[in-house]
Amino acid sequence: MSDPSPRHRRRGNPVRTIAATLATALATTTVILSGTPAQAAPSTLVVNANQVLRPVTHVATGSLYGLANATTPADNLVQAIKPNTFVQKPQGGRQQPTGDILTVAPKAARAGAKVVNRLSDYYAGWPYQFSWSDWLGVVDDQIAKTKASGITNLAAYAPWNESDNTWLSSNGTFEDF
Repeated sequence: MSDPSPRHRRRGNPVRTIAATLATALATTTVILSGTPAQAAPSTLVVNANQVLRPVTHVATGSLYGLANATTPADNLVQAIKPNTFVQKPQGGRQQPTGDILTVAPKAARAGAKVVNRLSDYYAGWPYQFSWSDWLGVVDDQIAKTKASGITNLAAYAPWNESDNTWLSSNGTFEDF
């Protein structure tokens, strides 16, 4: 008599099992969420269960304030990490003593990276010493300076950073902001 318990069943390739389970879950989720469109575009999901890792893309490589100025760190050190994005403070911002976005954007570009202008870092302090009276002027000034600079590697403007830790209740609600 054979024992049907799992401990006596032959185990398959765990990578293939996981891949098949994920593929089935993805296909089921896609059908549930999208329904059946009148004319569905053909799509193919390819799972290579024999390849554990994919080539490195450096998509998450970069830093917060990793570029201090036009010369620090040296270009060869920046280029060695194959950066994707650097988050920096606005030009003339007061959150940090170095790292003004328009000063470091050319260095990032030489390394093939983009820059993000974290607008709230215009203000000093933690929480930020934010002022409603000049906020729109700060935003307008940063956009004008960026356009005038001619940089081509701006990825985004980030309006605020960590509102749960940097927003003073005396400013009203962050949601109103």
